[in-house]
Parts: sequence; structure tokens; C-alpha cells
Amino acid sequence: MTKTTKRVLFNLPTVYTADVFKYNGSLCVGAGPEKEGVVMLYALDSNSIETIEPVPGGTMSLIPLPHQSDSFVSVMGLFPPFIGFEGGIHLHIKSGNSWTTTKVLPIPFAHRCDILSIDGIPYLFSASVSKYKNCVEDWSESGQLYVTDLSKGIWEKEVVVGDLWKNHGMFKCAPEAFPPLESKTAHDILFISGAEGIFAIYWSEGIFKTERIFDSEVSEFAFFTLDNSPHLATIEPFHGNTFKIYRFDGHFQKIYESPLEFGHGLSAGILGGNPSVAVGNRRGSMALELIQYVNGEFNKQILEEGVAPTQTKFFTCGGVEYLLSANQNKNEVAIYSI
Repeated sequence: MTKTTKRVLFNLPTVYTADVFKYNGSLCVGAGPEKEGVVMLYALDSNSIETIEPVPGGTMSLIPLPHQSDSFVSVMGLFPPFIGFEGGIHLHIKSGNSWTTTKVLPIPFAHRCDILSIDGIPYLFSASVSKYKNCVEDWSESGQLYVTDLSKGIWEKEVVVGDLWKNHGMFKCAPEAFPPLESKTAHDILFISGAEGIFAIYWSEGIFKTERIFDSEVSEFAFFTLDNSPHLATIEPFHGNTFKIYRFDGHFQKIYESPLEFGHGLSAGILGGNPSVAVGNRRGSMALELIQYVNGEFNKQILEEGVAPTQTKFFTCGGVEYLLSANQNKNEVAIYSI
């Protein structure tokens, strides 16, 4: 078993979203709560903390606006258990030492967002898990994916994918991460998942096109490269009980599988010099798991039990590879290294 080191960056009750991005010229960890609370920004070079408040909470995503300092968009207003009719996209802007937060796109049950930059124009993609839910078990309404052209200066949205049940995962990558689409676009691709599978949204011939590339129900997922070929890691089905890895060689071939309990927080990257996937369990052991590809084999180890990860991300800072984890059960944002 590989020895790992853990460092808690800060505590945040009911932390849900956690990400790494450039903010004010330095690498920063941003995190927000699933319930009420503030958004916290942690500068990795100075160990300083800044808060964005007041905010409504129910924070699912936090994304810096490209080419704009002190500006973020987020998904807020989705509270457990799926209470989110007042949810939507929020804009956070800093002026002086204070922040203002405004809901700019009302999207009931909004869940994820990200930005694709196409020829200098930023397009915001926003996804909902459902148009409406009476209770946790109500899946009678589909979710949707919307796009907003941020260069227009008007907060309006258009439907990109109209019917996607149990939408949960969203992943952005360069086209070379999934070679079948390399000949179709030169720009980053957005992938989104649900009960119908995984869809790719990419810019081609002056419009965004949609293509289904995987047809099993997927909760969260990530593409990564092993042995010079594309691979796909998934949690199946929605909030599922199975972690899988597929190799793509014209079709998806399952090459690894292990059990989960309420799978959550999947990401892929490099840790300790080895290709790695992190995945969490929000029930049962509430363990954060690390699956690494070493000497042609997949090796799984438990990084920590009792943490119930909600989101994870691999990143490099100061030449050291880290895994970021939002450990909700311990109300902490932590990083792990080898």
C-alpha cells in the first residue's frame, strides 16, 4: 500500500463543491457548502483565506469567469434532499473588499455548470437534474442542458439537450482525450451524463453539436489516458453502487470494476507519478478510494474512511501532485499527496 500524506486546508460545514483554479494570479482552492454557508477561496501559495458572502448556499459548482478578475459563476440553491426549485446560476463580483451575489439565470434544480471558450467567446453551460421534483424519488421530469453566450452581456439561455433524466455528471477536456472527436472539433469538448448515457457537446461548423458516445446510465465520469489509449472511468448507475473503467479501441470495453455505496466525487489524474482515479462513497464506509495504474495493473487502496467525499480533483502545485477532496462528513477540504 502506498503511503499518503493528508493536509486539511480548512473546515467548511456541509462542504459539497471543491475545485482548483487560478484566482488573482495564484492557484486557489474554491469550495462551497451543500446547505447554508459561505464560499471559501484558499490561496495555495500564501495559505490565505477569503470568503464570498452572503450567498444562498446549496452550492453545486463554482467556476471563475475567463479573462475577468474577481468574478465567478456558480450553481446555488440546490439543497438536500433535492430541494431546488429556487436554484440557478449566480454571479459573484468583488468590488473593493466586498462581494455581491446575484441570481442571473433562474434554473430550477440546477446542478452543474462549466464554460467553453470558442474563438475567444465564453459560453456558459448549465445543467439541471430535473425540471421539477415533488420528492427525492420523483423522476417524472427530465433535466436539461442550457448554453449562454456570455459575450452578449445578456443573461439568457438556450436548450442544448432537452431530455436527460437523472443528469449528474459534467466533464470538460481537450479533443485529444477522446480521439473519435478530434477530427470534428479543435476546441474543448463538454461531456454530460444521465440515464441515457454520456453525451458530447462540441463546436463544429459554427454551431454546437451533440453526440451520444456511451449508452449506459452514468452518474459521474472522467476520461483519462493509459498506455497511449483513451479510457473512461464511471460511477454506474445514478449515485450508483459500481465503479468501472473502460478502454476505448473503437468501442468501450470494461477492464476493471469494484463496488461502491452511493458513489460520488469521481475524478482522474496523476498522483505519485502514476495515472490515478479517485472515487468516494457517501454511505457505508464513506471511504475515499484511490485506484492507480502501476506496472500494467490497477491497484485500489482506501485513502481514508468516514469522510464521504462529494467532489475530488487532481492537480499539481509547486511540482507536487495532489488530490483535492471535499470531505463532507468531516466538514473539511483536504489534499492528499504521495
